[in-house]
Amino acid sequence: MYRNAEHYADPTAGAALAHIAHEERMARRKAAEARKRAEEKKKAAIRKQKQKERREAQKREREWRDAHTTWVKAWPKEQKETIRPPRRTDDDTDARGTR
Repeated sequence: MYRNAEHYADPTAGAALAHIAHEERMARRKAAEARKRAEEKKKAAIRKQKQKERREAQKREREWRDAHTTWVKAWPKEQKETIRPPRRTDDDTDARGTR
């Protein structure tokens, strides 16, 4: 119970002061929420910018790699089988007499 300067109960003034305190708390809470939303929005923008920069860097690397890579055909297209050297047998020897 709120009491005035003469120590008498003053419910009207107490209710008014309580309402003012409540409004101040709500204003502080809303301001804190707005700051938090602004910080989250700023972090999201930074994260989005970093992702964009990362994608652009990957694209540049991919373009450079494609521009500087020479593709060589290992086997002609018509050839279906893998060409392997003939297997050596016990009778095979090379010019030096080794296997």
